[in-house]
Amino acid sequence: MVDAAGIYSLSRRTLSRRLRAEGTTFEALLEEVRYEVACQLLGHTDLLVRDVADALDYADAAAFTPAFRRWSGTTPARWRAASATARQWPGRARPDVSRHAIETPVRTGS
Repeated sequence: MVDAAGIYSLSRRTLSRRLRAEGTTFEALLEEVRYEVACQLLGHTDLLVRDVADALDYADAAAFTPAFRRWSGTTPARWRAASATARQWPGRARPDVSRHAIETPVRTGS
């Protein structure tokens, strides 16, 4: 978080306060981005799950898999298989890569 705050020339506390004012946290945004990147890597590359985990800065696949299951409701391997089936058979339902199991507040107003 310190690195992200530095990009905007903010202190960590100021960034946290501004994100809270927007109804979110750095951790929630990080989880959302990790899920989106995981779906892209699983759906469009042949990377092993452990390599996807490494790319997302998880210690190993064993740490990544529960996080992915929390986000998507399934394991990375099952998600990838469903994604491949959907590409192979376009009439079948594709996993919803836009679905976020992460609770993010709805922003209203400005």
